Amino acid sequence: MGTHEAPHMTPAYSRSSVLLAEGAVVLMALIWGINYSVIKYGTNAMQPVAFNGVRVAMAALALLIIALAWGGTVPSRRDMVTLLALGVLGNGIYQLLFAEGIARTRAGEAALVVGGSPALIALLGRAAGVETTSRRGIAGIALSIFGVALIVLARANAGTGPHGGSLV
Repeated sequence: MGTHEAPHMTPAYSRSSVLLAEGAVVLMALIWGINYSVIKYGTNAMQPVAFNGVRVAMAALALLIIALAWGGTVPSRRDMVTLLALGVLGNGIYQLLFAEGIARTRAGEAALVVGGSPALIALLGRAAGVETTSRRGIAGIALSIFGVALIVLARANAGTGPHGGSLV
């Protein structure tokens, strides 16, 4: 019995393209992980809104350069308005709240909370009827959220601020 690829399967990739993709994922994870400490440092050096304004402007410029170099068709005016609205909501408001949150807590705690958000979204999706999750999965998700809550609330109950000082 020989094995063969089904017509709908993707072709085999070269070892170098797989290594490049894996390296890119590791680099992305490294950048994402460092992001919390960078934001914490930046929001200590300047106001969170100002710091985030600089971050978003730099990112927009970098993405514009990549888009121009990549080429392709320009979105329609209607699509541009939709993309702008989604950008304001998904990046503008989110990033503002993200930077303000990190400025008011420890970077590690913020990383835990954001890292636990897929679990919370899965529970909300199940409650809304758009996700299916087994009881065992729900128990695991609940434990995950409970663990994050214990870590964050332990410091809050201890009465210490993000820099170790008193909250009172």
